[in-house]
Amino acid sequence: VMVARDLGVVDFQEATDVARARALMAAERYDGVVLDLAEGPATLELLKDFLQGKFNTPSSSTVIVLAANGETGDDSRLQALGVATVLGKPVRISALLGAIADARQLHSASATALV
Repeated sequence: VMVARDLGVVDFQEATDVARARALMAAERYDGVVLDLAEGPATLELLKDFLQGKFNTPSSSTVIVLAANGETGDDSRLQALGVATVLGKPVRISALLGAIADARQLHSASATALV
């Protein structure tokens, strides 16, 4: 997060847990979401609510998931929940920034920017 901010690539809002992420997503509009699967079922419930449009962040926004070995479960399940990219932990900053750049490219083609 600090590297991305320092480089001016993207402005992240950090949440320490799923409850805080819910509050942030309810209060603000984000063009993309990066979620950590560390809280397992709670994170998956957040993704389901996100898909149902329960937040200010549009459900069409790009979702990137961070997951430790074995944490992802079924990749098709994550795809069904709108996840664009799954990155293994520990996450290399270059991989995360690359996934964000890919999302920006994809969305700029549809006239929506990921910021």
